[in-house]
Amino acid sequence: MIQILLNIDVDDLEKAIEFYRSGLGLSLKRRLFDQTVAEMAGASVPSISSRGGRDPSFCKRSTDAN
Repeated sequence: MIQILLNIDVDDLEKAIEFYRSGLGLSLKRRLFDQTVAEMAGASVPSISSRGGRDPSFCKRSTDAN
């Protein structure tokens, strides 16, 4: 089985933990690095979203409507 480790930088760790708990059903597995990292568990398929000023059209497939 392939395992994937995904790191997502967030501005507010506590809000992010709550989002991934309530919104995606993940659970807090452990905290690392002086409580600055939260390891979440329970996802079978990871989902990634980036709002770093990029144009969201970069991830559209050619069959997506504009």
